[in-house]
Amino acid sequence: MKRDLARVLDPAALAAAGGARARLRVEVPSAWLLAGAELEITLPARIGCARCDGGGCDGCGRSGALRAPDDPAERAIRVHLPAGDGRAVALRIVRPFGVATDVDQLVLEIGPASECDARVRRIERKPEAEGSEGSIAWSPAAMAATAIVVLGMLAALLMGGR
Repeated sequence: MKRDLARVLDPAALAAAGGARARLRVEVPSAWLLAGAELEITLPARIGCARCDGGGCDGCGRSGALRAPDDPAERAIRVHLPAGDGRAVALRIVRPFGVATDVDQLVLEIGPASECDARVRRIERKPEAEGSEGSIAWSPAAMAATAIVVLGMLAALLMGGR
């Protein structure tokens, strides 16, 4: 498992992958590129092939485009746009639709503009309750693991005193 994750995150392995690769460019307000944002993007039903730029190749079946799921809800993806310097960024998303399509990678280019692309919406974070600044949402598994570690430390302290 660890090896698979490392392979997915390796840019050279992603570039060498032979599967279908789509490319889409969207534009967002420059302020979002500066401050960072959580975005929901509804991808079109047909996305241009990144390998041939629409000219037709083996990756896209010579059509120049790749099919996304028919249902717009299945084409909606969420991405975290990191804070930056206001210039365009490119994100490579592996299996953006899961196994529902043959699209192995999506190269998503996000560029600055005065107006936001109609298929993009910013997800506003709900303000945290007063006094909860810096709080962490704990999963039950994380709480159990932390409790075991704390109990082990207490036991070691108590046993060491004898």
